[in-house]
Amino acid sequence: MLTDGLRRLPNVEAHVGNMAEADFQPSPAFWSMRLYSRNPEPNRKLYSWNIIMCTGSSPTRISLPYSSPTILDLDAVLDRQKLRTVLSRTDEKLVVGVVGTSHSAIVAIMNLYDLATRTHPRLHIKWFVRGRLTYAVEMDGWILRDNTGLKGASAEFARENLEDEKLADSPVGKVLTKVECLDIRDVSMKPHLSSCTHVVQAIGFTRDPIPQLAIDGRVLNGITHDPINGILLNHAAVPQAYGAGIAFPERVTDPAGNTESAVGLWKFIKYLQRVAPSWR
Repeated sequence: MLTDGLRRLPNVEAHVGNMAEADFQPSPAFWSMRLYSRNPEPNRKLYSWNIIMCTGSSPTRISLPYSSPTILDLDAVLDRQKLRTVLSRTDEKLVVGVVGTSHSAIVAIMNLYDLATRTHPRLHIKWFVRGRLTYAVEMDGWILRDNTGLKGASAEFARENLEDEKLADSPVGKVLTKVECLDIRDVSMKPHLSSCTHVVQAIGFTRDPIPQLAIDGRVLNGITHDPINGILLNHAAVPQAYGAGIAFPERVTDPAGNTESAVGLWKFIKYLQRVAPSWR
């Protein structure tokens, strides 16, 4: 939807394809980019004064000590309609392991619980946790754990059903078993994982690969970013190169001194409104 809107703007020139590499030419200070297209049109070179990486992130996956469970895509589990499609056999005994205590983990449990109580009576949830649930807290004019704590419906569900003093008497406790684990990768978790038919990992997001960047032919490795102004870094600032969105979020500090990455569409927009005017 957003990209469709951008395409209609008169000052936006859209190109479809994969940008595999970009090389900065110090004189006259511009980027040369090679675009590989899946369309019949040939691969092209594009030129720009600046490049801005909005390449996104994907759910983090780690290796488990037991390989038999089917790994579910987190995005599919967070979408109730897609989840029903993925777990289409309503008559099968299913044990779905959910790893994590994040907002995504709680939404995954909510969606699986909905299936278990409506269409999948033989579905059971195993919840692998390594710490306590944390919640966003309204303070005087600001929010503690604004980016990392549970909010809204997920916070309400967790408080009412998943806290230790509530789980045993909660209807959720009838279809969910909580497993304390410091590290899901530890071999001691193998017996618990061996009973799972499926596993979904809700343990954060990892930045997707970006195109190969170079300066006058010299390839840059280990690209990071300045979380205050969005400038891409390779020991020093990469000229006329910036990052935004979930792959390159702003770092914020609350009045109590806690630092977090500001994640969310509206936060990305506010950040860009502040820093983009300084990008030449």
